[in-house]
Amino acid sequence: MPRKEIILTTAIRLFTQNNYINVGVDEIIAESKVAKMTLYKHFSSKEKLILCCLQQLIQNIQFAILQQIHKHNEPHIQLQQIYLCYLDWVKSSYPQGCPIHKARIEISNIYPSTQILLNEYQYWLYQLIYSRLKQLYVNHPKTLTEMVIYTLSGSLGQEIPDTIQSDHRSSWTYLQKLIEIEKNF
Repeated sequence: MPRKEIILTTAIRLFTQNNYINVGVDEIIAESKVAKMTLYKHFSSKEKLILCCLQQLIQNIQFAILQQIHKHNEPHIQLQQIYLCYLDWVKSSYPQGCPIHKARIEISNIYPSTQILLNEYQYWLYQLIYSRLKQLYVNHPKTLTEMVIYTLSGSLGQEIPDTIQSDHRSSWTYLQKLIEIEKNF
């Protein structure tokens, strides 16, 4: 594996297991077993490294979601797949909480370039959900889109102990009922 990929993989693991602020460049260097010069050859600053990590994480979730929704033609099934795929991706790979959501909370004010990237991702997710709700002819697609995103953010924003974790499929059932009500109004 190329050194740049080793650094990136190590940084993503450390940032997602801990947090973006407390993990330092020296820890990433030690864990990835590369020279400091090698890290700075590929990433000129911690901000650039975090930005590359976030780009990789965003590409991963976008790919996973698009792969799932392209299997289905019906907008309500695509909505379900967006929701469940997102939750499954986070819960299976990042039990400490969504690394994209964590970045928005922890560092978007510290590193402005990350805020731009995170806003672009949020817009992409919003449009993906909104377009499916429009296809379903719901009365308030904007409000419902926001509710789906708020539910996702609330579900994934932080680590939840196993003893109080709920089945995220049941939360989709409630959102689906709300969508059906909006279609019938």
